[in-house]
Amino acid sequence: MDYIDNLRSEITKIQENENESLKIELIESVKHIEELNIIFQNEIKNIREDYENRKTCDEFNHNNEKEKLAKEFSEKIEILKNDYRLKNSLEFKRIKDEKDLVFSKKVKKMEQNFNAKNQQLASANSEITKKQNELRDKEREINSLKDQHKKDLEEFDSTKPTVSFNDDIQIISNKESKCPGKKCDGSGHVDPKYKRHNIFENCPKNPRNAHFINLISQLTSANEKLQLEIKNLNISLENEELISREYRIDELENEVYKLTEKIQDLQETLEKSILPSSGEKNVGPIKVGKYDSKGARRGRDVYMGTSGGYFL
Repeated sequence: MDYIDNLRSEITKIQENENESLKIELIESVKHIEELNIIFQNEIKNIREDYENRKTCDEFNHNNEKEKLAKEFSEKIEILKNDYRLKNSLEFKRIKDEKDLVFSKKVKKMEQNFNAKNQQLASANSEITKKQNELRDKEREINSLKDQHKKDLEEFDSTKPTVSFNDDIQIISNKESKCPGKKCDGSGHVDPKYKRHNIFENCPKNPRNAHFINLISQLTSANEKLQLEIKNLNISLENEELISREYRIDELENEVYKLTEKIQDLQETLEKSILPSSGEKNVGPIKVGKYDSKGARRGRDVYMGTSGGYFL
């Protein structure tokens, strides 16, 4: 509404400026007419002087000369009047037509810009609504994943499965082997922040760890999807100039930041509650995502530390 009021105010100012310009043009025309009038008066004066001079001529030609001069005087006066009326009318019409044309073009251009801005605003509002719905879907998905995780923890605590040493495990004394699991060379770990293991409890091939690996995969996938959504949101809103949309972007980024914190909390809960402690040294930090907020950590890689925390 403020934009429309500003537009109307701008149109009013343009009209006032155009009227002021037209007023100046008319003043100049009046000045020109006054100058012509002075010329006419001088001409009349000269004619009268000529008439008075001729009046002293021969009395024989006095009457004829008088009529001739009077006729010439009347004709000149009429010509001057017609010329004055014609010039005044044409000049005024020309100035008015030019000003009307310029004003009409400006108003038409402003209307086009106004309609274009309205379309951009409608498109921006539609995009923001779409992103809001997508973020709500992501939040519901994360909440569902947390509920499932809680349910899995309760189920795990109630069942507490034990590992039976069957054909999937072979006990050997070879010092070069890092894991007693069959066909396992010790590479990999149920916790992605480790690259190797030396006990079957942390072996990715351990049937007991299948559920943990699947849950970690879901968390990683959810984090990748969230980062992709953040990237797409930043790209789609990068070039927008409307203040209302910029304000909404900040709100959306706060929501995204909260979702990121929820995922991190879920990952930390998983590490503390599910993943077995190995006592093994971490080979190196694992890159888990990218922080794309407008804050101090914009566009920086996020790593998982050896103690389960996160750092840049």
